[in-house]
Amino acid sequence: MDRQRNPQLIYQGTHHVNGKRALAFARMRDEDPQGDYGRQKRQQQVITAIIKKVMATKSVSTYHKLLSLVSSNMKTDLSFNNMLELAKDDRQAGQKVKKTTLQGTGAYIEESSYQVPSTKELNRVSKMLRASLGLSAKTVSNYNTKENKLNVAAGFDFSNGNNPTYTLYDASGNASTSDDTTTTAAGSTTTGGTTDTTGGATGGTTGGGYGGGATQGGY
Repeated sequence: MDRQRNPQLIYQGTHHVNGKRALAFARMRDEDPQGDYGRQKRQQQVITAIIKKVMATKSVSTYHKLLSLVSSNMKTDLSFNNMLELAKDDRQAGQKVKKTTLQGTGAYIEESSYQVPSTKELNRVSKMLRASLGLSAKTVSNYNTKENKLNVAAGFDFSNGNNPTYTLYDASGNASTSDDTTTTAAGSTTTGGTTDTTGGATGGTTGGGYGGGATQGGY
């Protein structure tokens, strides 16, 4: 039930719903015990059902009606005939939809809470996506995996679900905290020109690099 935007009560089971009820089912988060992840699963259910419904039709008029409904929210250089050909070629693929979720670890970056996927999880999803494209598996090596490596070296534990602090490092392996303290992955700390090499890495963070999304991305 989405109490704030569109109150709808949907009981367990199979339903044939209109757009209003489908939106309420896909949007609700607060009362889902899995939070955002539960909402993602329900959104996947709705998208899969829509795909199967559209792919099952053989009427050209249905595609015209569908495109007219979404035309104000899309921009494409494909002609209507191009779209029909794509729908025809992908009809079988639409009946075999595979779903997965990029699972993150709850962590704080500065004062905001994010879901940060481990390098192992990034590689799992990358392998699945590449396989679906007919590509061989390739170890992910990017900004995200480099940040993960530095955080693990500083003591970050991806198995800890108690929202530990995740630090963002620059290209030199330094992290600036809000009090102008710079921490290196090796553990030395510099404050106002004074260096202390006896301390460990602090939990300081620096902004940027993650945008407004809740999950660290990049493949």
